[in-house]
Amino acid sequence: MNEKNKKQETKKKDMRETADDLIKGKYRLIEVFWLYYFVPVLVLNTLGTALGGLLAVLLNLVALLWAGFMVIPIWKSADNYKGNKALAILAKIVAVLVGLKVALSFPV
Repeated sequence: MNEKNKKQETKKKDMRETADDLIKGKYRLIEVFWLYYFVPVLVLNTLGTALGGLLAVLLNLVALLWAGFMVIPIWKSADNYKGNKALAILAKIVAVLVGLKVALSFPV
């Protein structure tokens, strides 16, 4: 295996490990909510709105799918949160609202 393939494999492994750690709630709640959920969804939706057309639809779909994925990491990180329990409860409420938004955004 050449050096380029090794780097690609390492990157794929790192991404899988990050996703696994997110799902297990191993990241801090503040990171999960703001860095992994809020900022990417905001950026994708803003780019979609700015660019318009089919690209907007695709970017908004990616943002919606990402938001749906992030429901579990937000919930798990809130479970592991050691600080103010009101913030953990608020994060879980947001996770439920996000999950409902995602579920209701797809036609039946």
